Amino acid sequence: MQAPYKKSTVTDVAARAGVSQSAVSHYINGRVNVCSAETAERIKQAIEELHFAPSRALRYQGRQATNTIGVSVSLPSEDETDSPYSYLHRFWSGVSKVVDQQSYRIMHFPRSMRNSESCNPFLDGSIDGLLISASSSIKRFEVLADAGLPTVCVSRSADLPASCGCVVAREEDTAELAMTHLRELGHRRIAYLGSEPGLAQPGGQPISPTGDPAMRRYNGWRSWAEKCGGEIDDLAMFVKTRCYPSPEEMIVLAKRLIHIPDAPTAVLCYNDRLAMLLMQAFKQCGLTLPEEMSVVGVDNEGACGLFNPPLTSVEVPVTEIGQRATEMLIGMLRGTGSAQHVEIPVTQLVVRSSTCPPRKGTPAEGQ
Repeated sequence: MQAPYKKSTVTDVAARAGVSQSAVSHYINGRVNVCSAETAERIKQAIEELHFAPSRALRYQGRQATNTIGVSVSLPSEDETDSPYSYLHRFWSGVSKVVDQQSYRIMHFPRSMRNSESCNPFLDGSIDGLLISASSSIKRFEVLADAGLPTVCVSRSADLPASCGCVVAREEDTAELAMTHLRELGHRRIAYLGSEPGLAQPGGQPISPTGDPAMRRYNGWRSWAEKCGGEIDDLAMFVKTRCYPSPEEMIVLAKRLIHIPDAPTAVLCYNDRLAMLLMQAFKQCGLTLPEEMSVVGVDNEGACGLFNPPLTSVEVPVTEIGQRATEMLIGMLRGTGSAQHVEIPVTQLVVRSSTCPPRKGTPAEGQ
């Protein structure tokens, strides 16, 4: 059973530094001239070692559990045509269902805090535990673990401290569903387009390829191709940054795919947004979709059914991810559960009009 999260206090800092509480209070309020430089350095070091967050800690000092869960994940957009609309709605629906049942409150953190490397917003005593996406370096998770804050990650599974739980989709399944569908339609030249592996999220350091959902989807695609005994060639292209390419950059990528010798007849994209950008670029290059190029996305965002042609997409079980992650965190807080690494199977492919059998006469058709 994990010990309850104990918030560091002024008393703890004073004891660690070997000074009075008033000296610590003066220091955190900026009155450093009332103590010697050596004393100020000891207080500073104690604050860092205890992960003491002075901005709001005094308001919560000495309190018991707040019955509040912090959530460092984007809020859903109001616009259902936005790419992340349904994905984030489903995630928050899963979280809300559990906190309503268990009578917990939610504290949401804004983008500036989500993308920062500082853990102070999470450690000021205002929350009992944290749900967080992996839009930061592993260092942040290490600090949270060292501070003892119960934490569950909802988008990363590798390289986490043992005390951090995670609930993620089994990314390899996404390739299995998409590639099986395309192969059954008759496609043999199937490319993959995704983010370049190992790049940092905004504000973060490089992340391990094994913990990167984009890399895990790519690995699933490649493993599936190898399993087919050489029927599927290794055609992978990566965008060079975490930011989505401009329309001009995407046209360059589309032309590269089109002009590969024995060009692919289908593309699996890392997510729906990238797939829709690629489809727009293909159309600007003069291709007829899906007859000359089938495209599959991942996530099944709300915009998929509104696109022209509507996008075939693998639906990630994000409602269940939100629900299971919240249940795990509350179990950790109550001592009825522990940090675990959970992968939820991906089982649903929503077939729409962006995929069809390859056109007669293409190099891949009939092989």
